[in-house]
Amino acid sequence: MRLFEAAGCAIPIISDYWPGLETFFKPDREILIAETPEDTLRFVHDLPDSRRREIGARVTGIDVDPHYLRQARWAAGRLGLEEQIEFRQMQVYDLAHIAEKFDLVLFMGVFYHLRYPLLGLDLVSQKVRRLMVFQTLSMPGEAVREVTQVAHLNDRDALLDPGWPKMAFLEHDFAGDHTNWWAPNRSGVEAMPRSSGMQITGRPENEIYLCTPDPERPSCVSTWNTRELLSATGRTWQEPTELTPYSALDLE
Repeated sequence: MRLFEAAGCAIPIISDYWPGLETFFKPDREILIAETPEDTLRFVHDLPDSRRREIGARVTGIDVDPHYLRQARWAAGRLGLEEQIEFRQMQVYDLAHIAEKFDLVLFMGVFYHLRYPLLGLDLVSQKVRRLMVFQTLSMPGEAVREVTQVAHLNDRDALLDPGWPKMAFLEHDFAGDHTNWWAPNRSGVEAMPRSSGMQITGRPENEIYLCTPDPERPSCVSTWNTRELLSATGRTWQEPTELTPYSALDLE
């Protein structure tokens, strides 16, 4: 099990030290560092249950399918983690209506199943306090175009560059799954989190990206384009105004 998946299951983690670890976990608070085999044995045998629960922290798991939630609750029960994990039946879009933020967000195996993927990514990104692990089905190829700005409307040849950020739309069943809607290329996978106010800090495996909030480049939906996000998620976006009755307008 990878470290981030273990953390997402409220499991206290024992790891050796590696450069950059403290970027994602706080040693001795969110992860236990073992420098010797004796350290590992001490953590396993001598660490009180209360301390293990503190390190495992609390987890919120969401899914739209009650079948998968029942499976998750069963697994949590088998591992003795019922009190540390809260399960909610929710759509990704329902995140617009909760106030919580989370230190670690696992957004994996979901993006390409969303009919409105960038809306989902915008909402998930707003809930990230420290780190998001992002994974999606993607197109073959590794090309990434560094400059993705076009000066004139008619300069569209750049869009045909293999490294231009883009997504393939899967109109029909893809691999037998009618909810597989999208497959971005690598450049697109990297560009969309940036557009949602995140910066990519690592790529530990193919199709998996580590993303942290970027205070230098916040998302447009948290700055000048907030109203569009509010409208898309059924929230009030218009400033209260006193409308003039049509009959009173001077149209001449």
